Amino acid sequence: AGIHALQNNVQRLADDHAHAVLLAEGLAGIAASHPRLAGNTVVHAAQTNIVFMDVAADLATEVVQHLATNNVRVTSGTQRVKERAIKRIRWVTHLDVHRADVERALQVIADF
Repeated sequence: AGIHALQNNVQRLADDHAHAVLLAEGLAGIAASHPRLAGNTVVHAAQTNIVFMDVAADLATEVVQHLATNNVRVTSGTQRVKERAIKRIRWVTHLDVHRADVERALQVIADF
């Protein structure tokens, strides 16, 4: 997928990266003040078109299910950080993800 983007959609990559920054900043803002996510979530700054969000393992399943129920597709996996298990949620922006999709995803997580 990455090679295809570099060969066919270079101009579009800037949009993907901008969408990822918007997503990361929006997720961080929501998580900081959200009654259930605050203190249980770390959102990593976007470096490419991928955003990672670490969620306490006991809460992550609910978050991922809520996203899936609302047609927001992410992937996730369990990791150990220090003495605690977390779930890392991976969000990816790409050719088929537009600003309105990012804004909708942010609203879905805010509604969690």
